[in-house]
Parts: sequence; C-alpha cells; structure tokens
Amino acid sequence: GSISIISGHGFIPQAGFARRLHDATARLLDLRRPATWYPLARQMRRTVVAHLGPTNSGKTHAALQALRAAPRGVYCGPLRLLAAEVAERLSEQGVAVRLVTGQEVRDAPGATHVACTVEMASVS
Repeated sequence: GSISIISGHGFIPQAGFARRLHDATARLLDLRRPATWYPLARQMRRTVVAHLGPTNSGKTHAALQALRAAPRGVYCGPLRLLAAEVAERLSEQGVAVRLVTGQEVRDAPGATHVACTVEMASVS
C-alpha cells in the first residue's frame, strides 16, 4: 500500500504519495467531460420522454398514461408529495411501483416502475 501505519496514531506517506493523491483527486473532480461519467448507464438503450407545456395543459396526465402503458419506467418529480401521489395513482391502476424520496422508500413486490424525487433518481 501507499500508507505506512505507525503505532496506530498516524501515517508516513511513501514516495510519490502526494502526487498520486493529487492526480486521483484531480481525476475525481474533473467536470469537463460529463459524457464519460457513468459508462454503464450510458450504454443502456432507453427512451427519455419529457412532457413540456404551459400550466394546466395536461402534461402530468399524458405522462402518467404513457408511463402506465410502458413495461417499465421512472417518474421523476420535483416534490416528495407529488412523487407519492404518482406512486399511489399508478398503484391504484395495478402498476407495481416503488416510491423513493429523500424521506421515504416504499418497495413493491415485483416493481416495474419507480416514482421518485429528482435527486433520488438512479443514475445507473
């Protein structure tokens, strides 16, 4: 390894440790090429559908109809209560849906769909 333990109270970096640490940190923090992030997720073939329009134009209704008809899918909402409402609505329509928010996770046996808040969306 690159770290030597001394009496369990500290460490003495071996030759080149600072350079390797710097290089590893620089690679982790390099935000210039986002297309290289999550290579396995980027290889997956998927369809992303965004429902855009003015207020009260039926975006959510159309999105939920399409989601319900899909063999599997993810609903990402901006609010916990909205994600929970979508999960409940889909569940009432016979869709096995998992709810994932920052405060709550509700698993459903054999879930094919996920309703979540945006920050909890899986990226893999």
